[in-house]
Amino acid sequence: MSGFKSLYQPYLHMERMLSESVPFQALVGAATTAEAKERIKFISCQDFDKTNRTYQAVPMPRVAIWNLNAAKTRTSAGTYSTQPRLVISLEIEIPSEVGPTEDEQFRYCGPLYEEIEDDLATMSRTPGNLDFGGISYLQVPAPFDPKENQGRRIWGADIEFICRG
Repeated sequence: MSGFKSLYQPYLHMERMLSESVPFQALVGAATTAEAKERIKFISCQDFDKTNRTYQAVPMPRVAIWNLNAAKTRTSAGTYSTQPRLVISLEIEIPSEVGPTEDEQFRYCGPLYEEIEDDLATMSRTPGNLDFGGISYLQVPAPFDPKENQGRRIWGADIEFICRG
């Protein structure tokens, strides 16, 4: 995909791709892309409600899409090409039937991250989708401190998708 007119459009493309991803839909229990989109936010996995002065969290599992070092590069034709570096922060709560050790929990959620990453990589080869030139983990799947999450076992990872502009 080339010729982005602004840096907002890549967010919309990534949101659509995630919502269409069968592994992501399965993870969030969505029957439709519209239901899957309910688990996707831009910038943060929670929104601040200024009226009530509280944070409204998106239920687990959930994802936030954000941009890393957005930039435009001048091309030989004198125009500018955007090469977004989008990050998805995917948070998964470990079910109670999964054992208490980090090894057991990683064995549960590691394949889930990998399935979604692989599906998005495959989708990137389809015209009209974001075209990824690289994928990397800025933060590999790791547990959050249960003390900060009311004892819930939550794992998160930040996956970067470097798009070709």
